[in-house]
Amino acid sequence: YEKQLPSRLEAPSKLGNMASAILRHLTVGQALQDRPDGKLVTVNADMTLGELIEEFAYSNQACFPVVDHEQLMTGVIDSRNIRRIVTETGMADLIIARDIEIPATTVTMNESLLSALNNLVKSKSDEIVVVDEHESRRPISPLSRNDIIATYNRQIVGQIEADSSPND
Repeated sequence: YEKQLPSRLEAPSKLGNMASAILRHLTVGQALQDRPDGKLVTVNADMTLGELIEEFAYSNQACFPVVDHEQLMTGVIDSRNIRRIVTETGMADLIIARDIEIPATTVTMNESLLSALNNLVKSKSDEIVVVDEHESRRPISPLSRNDIIATYNRQIVGQIEADSSPND
């Protein structure tokens, strides 16, 4: 038993399957539960580029839902959009949010973190938007790769602690 691993979690052949299984059973809601700052900053569709740049500068969010007058999402603006346009001189007052928004990649609170991670990868963004289960245009919170990784890590630590605790 010299080569026996201390825990089933350490078997290299099991890591990929284990990660998928864990992410499949964890939900977006669980990832958002323990996050310190769940406040979502949205931007009005008529906000100017100058105002958008200021919002980005003072927020930790990487993705801002663009909302209409009913607070329903019409798209998103992420850091890629801003970086690409910020170099245009003299455009800050001419461009508004609706001019540069892109379709939003969204998830709901009950979706698995595996689904959320797949959506993040497809979107090529650092964050996606969590929306209301019954109103797909009502944004609730951003969800980042870091949120998913932190939730996954908490689950792994819990499993390691459970595996290493003495049997009663």
